[in-house]
Amino acid sequence: MFIANLPVYGIQTLVGLFVARRFHLHPASVLAGVNIAVPPIGPLMIAIGIALGHLILHGSLPHLQTYHVTGGQWHALLVPTLIEWCIGSVVFGIFSGAISFAAMDFLLRMVSDVKPAEESA
Repeated sequence: MFIANLPVYGIQTLVGLFVARRFHLHPASVLAGVNIAVPPIGPLMIAIGIALGHLILHGSLPHLQTYHVTGGQWHALLVPTLIEWCIGSVVFGIFSGAISFAAMDFLLRMVSDVKPAEESA
Protein backbone atom coordinates (compact mmCIF):
# COMPACT_ATOMS: atom_id res chain seq x y z
CA MET A 1 0.00 0.00 0.00
CA PHE A 2 2.85 2.37 0.75
CA ILE A 3 4.42 1.87 -2.67
CA ALA A 4 1.02 2.22 -4.36
CA ASN A 5 0.79 5.78 -2.99
CA LEU A 6 4.20 6.90 -4.20
CA PRO A 7 4.39 8.96 -7.40
CA VAL A 8 6.53 6.41 -9.22
CA TYR A 9 3.95 5.29 -11.76
CA GLY A 10 5.42 3.11 -14.44
CA ILE A 11 7.98 1.51 -12.14
CA GLN A 12 5.76 0.65 -9.15
CA THR A 13 5.91 -3.05 -10.00
CA LEU A 14 9.72 -2.98 -10.13
CA VAL A 15 9.90 -1.06 -6.85
CA GLY A 16 7.48 -3.55 -5.29
CA LEU A 17 9.51 -6.54 -6.46
CA PHE A 18 12.72 -4.93 -5.19
CA VAL A 19 11.15 -4.30 -1.78
CA ALA A 20 9.73 -7.84 -1.69
CA ARG A 21 13.14 -9.32 -2.35
CA ARG A 22 14.93 -6.97 0.04
CA PHE A 23 12.55 -7.62 2.96
CA HIS A 24 11.93 -11.31 2.14
CA LEU A 25 8.23 -10.79 1.42
CA HIS A 26 6.07 -12.87 -0.89
CA PRO A 27 6.10 -11.12 -4.27
CA ALA A 28 2.43 -11.91 -5.01
CA SER A 29 1.17 -10.14 -1.90
CA VAL A 30 3.41 -7.13 -2.55
CA LEU A 31 2.23 -6.88 -6.17
CA ALA A 32 -1.39 -7.14 -5.03
CA GLY A 33 -0.83 -4.15 -2.75
CA VAL A 34 1.05 -2.18 -5.39
CA ASN A 35 -1.64 -2.71 -8.01
CA ILE A 36 -4.35 -1.10 -5.88
CA ALA A 37 -3.32 2.20 -7.51
CA VAL A 38 -5.22 1.50 -10.71
CA PRO A 39 -8.37 3.43 -11.64
CA PRO A 40 -10.78 4.22 -10.04
CA ILE A 41 -8.81 4.12 -6.78
CA GLY A 42 -5.54 5.48 -8.22
CA PRO A 43 -6.78 8.97 -9.13
CA LEU A 44 -8.44 9.23 -5.72
CA MET A 45 -5.12 8.34 -4.04
CA ILE A 46 -3.36 11.00 -6.14
CA ALA A 47 -5.92 13.64 -5.17
CA ILE A 48 -5.63 12.73 -1.48
CA GLY A 49 -1.82 12.87 -1.70
CA ILE A 50 -1.83 16.31 -3.33
CA ALA A 51 -4.43 17.66 -0.90
CA LEU A 52 -2.54 16.28 2.10
CA GLY A 53 0.75 17.70 0.82
CA HIS A 54 -0.87 21.09 0.29
CA LEU A 55 -2.30 20.92 3.81
CA ILE A 56 1.11 20.10 5.27
CA LEU A 57 2.95 22.82 3.32
CA HIS A 58 0.37 25.61 3.40
CA GLY A 59 -1.86 24.82 6.38
CA SER A 60 -5.08 24.64 4.37
CA LEU A 61 -6.74 22.42 1.83
CA PRO A 62 -6.28 23.54 -1.78
CA HIS A 63 -9.01 25.22 -3.77
CA LEU A 64 -9.75 23.92 -7.23
CA GLN A 65 -8.99 27.38 -8.67
CA THR A 66 -5.39 26.95 -7.46
CA TYR A 67 -4.86 24.36 -10.19
CA HIS A 68 -6.39 26.38 -13.03
CA VAL A 69 -3.80 27.00 -15.76
CA THR A 70 -4.13 30.07 -17.93
CA GLY A 71 -1.88 31.31 -20.71
CA GLY A 72 0.17 28.12 -20.95
CA GLN A 73 1.77 28.58 -17.53
CA TRP A 74 1.40 24.90 -16.61
CA HIS A 75 5.11 24.59 -15.71
CA ALA A 76 4.66 27.12 -12.88
CA LEU A 77 2.03 24.81 -11.40
CA LEU A 78 3.79 21.53 -12.11
CA VAL A 79 6.71 21.74 -9.65
CA PRO A 80 4.72 22.90 -6.58
CA THR A 81 2.04 20.29 -7.24
CA LEU A 82 4.66 17.56 -7.64
CA ILE A 83 6.27 18.58 -4.33
CA GLU A 84 2.86 18.52 -2.62
CA TRP A 85 2.14 15.12 -4.15
CA CYS A 86 5.48 13.65 -3.03
CA ILE A 87 5.06 14.84 0.56
CA GLY A 88 1.39 13.93 0.81
CA SER A 89 1.82 10.52 -0.80
CA VAL A 90 4.46 9.46 1.72
CA VAL A 91 2.27 10.49 4.66
CA PHE A 92 -0.85 8.93 3.15
CA GLY A 93 1.14 5.82 2.19
CA ILE A 94 2.28 5.28 5.77
CA PHE A 95 -1.28 5.78 7.02
CA SER A 96 -2.94 3.53 4.43
CA GLY A 97 -0.25 0.88 4.88
CA ALA A 98 -0.82 0.82 8.63
CA ILE A 99 -4.59 0.64 8.19
CA SER A 100 -4.39 -2.17 5.62
CA PHE A 101 -1.94 -4.09 7.82
CA ALA A 102 -4.24 -3.77 10.84
CA ALA A 103 -7.28 -4.82 8.81
CA MET A 104 -5.56 -7.86 7.30
CA ASP A 105 -4.08 -8.85 10.65
CA PHE A 106 -7.54 -8.69 12.22
CA LEU A 107 -9.16 -10.69 9.41
CA LEU A 108 -6.47 -13.36 9.38
CA ARG A 109 -6.68 -13.76 13.15
CA MET A 110 -10.45 -14.20 12.87
CA VAL A 111 -10.03 -16.85 10.19
CA SER A 112 -7.40 -18.74 12.19
CA ASP A 113 -9.67 -18.77 15.27
CA VAL A 114 -12.49 -20.48 13.39
CA LYS A 115 -12.45 -24.19 14.14
CA PRO A 116 -13.56 -26.57 11.41
CA ALA A 117 -16.87 -28.27 12.14
CA GLU A 118 -16.45 -31.86 13.22
CA GLU A 119 -18.11 -34.40 11.01
CA SER A 120 -21.08 -36.13 12.56
CA ALA A 121 -20.94 -39.91 12.49
